[in-house]
Amino acid sequence: MDIRTSNGRLLHQIAGPLRGANLRGLKLAGAELPDVDLSRTDLSGAVLNGSDLSGADLTGAILRGAVCEGVLCDGARFGGADLRHADFYWALAVGADFREVDLTGADLRGATLRNADFSGANLSGARFGRDNLGGATSL
Repeated sequence: MDIRTSNGRLLHQIAGPLRGANLRGLKLAGAELPDVDLSRTDLSGAVLNGSDLSGADLTGAILRGAVCEGVLCDGARFGGADLRHADFYWALAVGADFREVDLTGADLRGATLRNADFSGANLSGARFGRDNLGGATSL
């Protein structure tokens, strides 16, 4: 599978499906991955700034230390994912599912998290800006 930006520039080629793939440390800024199955994918330390992950399935994915500033992840499913120390500064995550996610030390300042579900999530040391949390549950 080819991972491209919105203007068609090739970022990375993956042999086979992305589900469960090892994408550790890849530079994928601006990637267009809406509605893609990234469940159980290892994105530890990856750079996804400005990427489109809206509606993507990231259940059980590992994004430990990933840099996701300004990422669009409205409606994305992160259930059970490892987002420890991930940077989601200024992310748009309206209606995203963060149930049972480990957000220890994650940076979500400036993120728009309206109607996001944080039920059962570990929020120890996570940083939030309280201005865009309307309707978010279990915070």
